Amino acid sequence: MPSRGVVGLRHRGGETRGAHNPDSLVRALTKAGAQRVVASLWNVDSAATGELMREFYASLAKGEIPDRALGAAQRIVRQRQGWEHPYYWAGFQLYGQLRQKKGR
Repeated sequence: MPSRGVVGLRHRGGETRGAHNPDSLVRALTKAGAQRVVASLWNVDSAATGELMREFYASLAKGEIPDRALGAAQRIVRQRQGWEHPYYWAGFQLYGQLRQKKGR
């Protein structure tokens, strides 16, 4: 299934150094075996995050590769009325293996 190995991580604000740094969490998840992690760089609106993740996983389920699925989800969310500002969609990044290796 295309969505295997994709872990979502949302920044909740607060301390951003040491063990609570989003980069540290991404590093820990990839070291623990996650192939890919989607993480937000800042605290994003919950409704926009939910919509973005629904669109992201829908694209993955259709066989889209993760980096393109995230880009498509971001484009869809930014077209929604009230969510045009980058605050609502631009904070998400994909870390790890961006494209599936052949044979997987």
